[in-house]
Amino acid sequence: MVGYNIWPNEVIDEIRKRNIPCIAGNYDFGIGRHSDECGCAYKTDEEKALGKISIAYTNEVLKEEQRAYLRTLPAHIKLEFQLNHDQLNVLLVHGSPRKVNEYLFEDRDEKACYVLWKEQALMCFVLGIRTSLITEFCLRKMGTIVMLLISVQ
Repeated sequence: MVGYNIWPNEVIDEIRKRNIPCIAGNYDFGIGRHSDECGCAYKTDEEKALGKISIAYTNEVLKEEQRAYLRTLPAHIKLEFQLNHDQLNVLLVHGSPRKVNEYLFEDRDEKACYVLWKEQALMCFVLGIRTSLITEFCLRKMGTIVMLLISVQ
């Protein structure tokens, strides 16, 4: 929700005004606790330098009321639907079911991904960060629907 933009207070205010349910992303988690670390997995020194600038700016301009709101965001939201005689379970996560900053890159072992997702026993995962093709493959192999939310920055 915050980070990578210059209006973190306004973004939070608009989401709260519209009563939009949200989960915490790794940036939201860090900024909510006034951390200088977002838990980001930067791949280059340039990305890391830009990330430091971004998190410092967001920490500087974010008001305490909005920071307190970030600390109230859940790590995941689980939805249960009844469709005819079937119950459908959906899990919305930012990183993984375990942590908001657990990045599931392409080099992640397929078996490890399978174990991670299998324990959830859900019909659908909604992932809010970049994920790997291996993760998608494991979920589809289990008969799970995968939805990826892509943020435009």
